[in-house]
Amino acid sequence: MAAFSFQGAKLMVTGEGGMLVTDNDKIYERAAFLGNQGRHETIPFKILELGYKYKMSNIQAALGLAQLERIDELVSKKRDIYSWYKKHLDGVKGVTLSAEMPWAKSIHWMTSMILEDSVKIERSEFTAKLKEKDIDTRPLFPPISSFDMFKKADNPNADFIGKRGINLPSALNLTKDNMFVKTFWQF
Repeated sequence: MAAFSFQGAKLMVTGEGGMLVTDNDKIYERAAFLGNQGRHETIPFKILELGYKYKMSNIQAALGLAQLERIDELVSKKRDIYSWYKKHLDGVKGVTLSAEMPWAKSIHWMTSMILEDSVKIERSEFTAKLKEKDIDTRPLFPPISSFDMFKKADNPNADFIGKRGINLPSALNLTKDNMFVKTFWQF
């Protein structure tokens, strides 16, 4: 199964919500049951177990479908933005850009970079210096395994990326002319 988020900052949005896809009947039936508030299939308002109200409104669905009609255009723009960063930052010492695996095609929702160990500046100081140049970035999300309720084992790679990763400006209105890559590394 796979899950897709349609939260407001994603490439395809409906305001909130998302989509679960699977080709497994058992998983589908369980997800549909839980997503319908754990209700009995034929007896109205009989709740068999705790469920959730994961239903999209018609307006949200219309927003999503309208964006789905132009998804190729949106993905193409995100891939262009990534290619601009790659062209200017590839080979810059101390920086690793997010990468596309040979077996997948990334939409590059966000272009992300990692400050390698050789960069002797904390991420917060680095992003503050960018902010002084009117370059707005945000840290990568912390790894889920860092939260007590999910902590099962040490995850040094995820921890490193969570502490050293930065999402670069990646809005669909970004152009080559308003990119910052020519000057951001010079401080």
